[in-house]
Amino acid sequence: MSKDSMKKMLDLVGDDELSSLVSEIEQGFDRAHRIKDHSDRQHSTVKPALYKNRWQKLKKRVEEAEAEFKEGLDRAKEGIALVLNGGGGKGCYQVGACRVLKDYFAGEETPGGRKITAVAGTSVGALNGAMFLAGCDSGRSSDDEVDSDSESGSKGDSEDRTPEDLWTTLVPEKLFAAADSIGEGFRNSAYLEELIRGSGMPGKLPAWPLFLVTAFNRTTGYPEDFIMNRMSPEKQVDCLLASAAFPFVFDKKTMDREDYLDGGLPVFGDNSPFAPLYHLGFRRFIVIHTQSAEEARDNAWAPLLNMKINEEKYYGGAVFVHIYPSRDMGDLLEGTLNFSADYIRQGMELGRKDMEAHLDELSVLNEEPDEYTEIHLREGRKYFSMENLLENL
Repeated sequence: MSKDSMKKMLDLVGDDELSSLVSEIEQGFDRAHRIKDHSDRQHSTVKPALYKNRWQKLKKRVEEAEAEFKEGLDRAKEGIALVLNGGGGKGCYQVGACRVLKDYFAGEETPGGRKITAVAGTSVGALNGAMFLAGCDSGRSSDDEVDSDSESGSKGDSEDRTPEDLWTTLVPEKLFAAADSIGEGFRNSAYLEELIRGSGMPGKLPAWPLFLVTAFNRTTGYPEDFIMNRMSPEKQVDCLLASAAFPFVFDKKTMDREDYLDGGLPVFGDNSPFAPLYHLGFRRFIVIHTQSAEEARDNAWAPLLNMKINEEKYYGGAVFVHIYPSRDMGDLLEGTLNFSADYIRQGMELGRKDMEAHLDELSVLNEEPDEYTEIHLREGRKYFSMENLLENL
């Protein structure tokens, strides 16, 4: 307000009215300060109490969930853990093997009456494990006849499609479609995401068996394991995409401001993620590989991979049953990146036959050895220490 305006106002109101106006303004400021002081006192007492109440409720929920998880884990670790390795197109082998295992463990004649109570997977192994565990599976194999009257030759909606259906109907050209823009990967992961969502898996995983997915955290430089059972459907999709983000093919997956790549990244990743389940207390493992035993031995990365696997040296008291393809599944181009219909059908059939041929040998999982025991079914040899195992590689 200018001086001239102030002078005109004083001339109009007079001294008495001006004093009264100033007094009211002062009283208003006084009331405002009292309200602020009262608010500050309330903030310092009531709000922390509310926060504390919310924290206590949250802590109680966490403790209850933790207690429930530990109780379930105590029961689960007496069962059998299934480990599904990564391997891209070679993962069709696991579909056939898992079909046989699922039917086998649905019966009563299992090792010591035990069931599969945990599944861990990397990359395509994670995708296969998710499909079987989520029950996006009518129990019908891809070779079963389809009622042409009821389905008109189609497979029906996603909930009625088996893992075999999803594998045999995927379109390689779409899977490896060029990315809209060149990033770290040259292919678009949109179709892979479409397949995951179309499988009927997101949001349908049961609380048990425990399902663990491994991805490589590029931000930290270490593999990271995600327990999928209680995640939101969107987070489940993100974790599967992260685990399958094959370097230079698909772009990295960013979650919670951290970047992830394929969990089976050579040397740095964990393509056979039994270690986290071992540390949770599991001692009986079935590991389904995507390469033959001979191919595994001849792998140029074998010495470094062995170092990665053997960090804990012995894995005492654990029994491992390894299922290898009985023939070579092909190299990078002929196997890992091969999603042709013929290759997939042959791979699934090979997995089914190999698994059926060795079901009787799963009885070893009823043993409780005092030291590391490893069974290589394709070679028929049994090792009682890591040193012996390495000598025979």
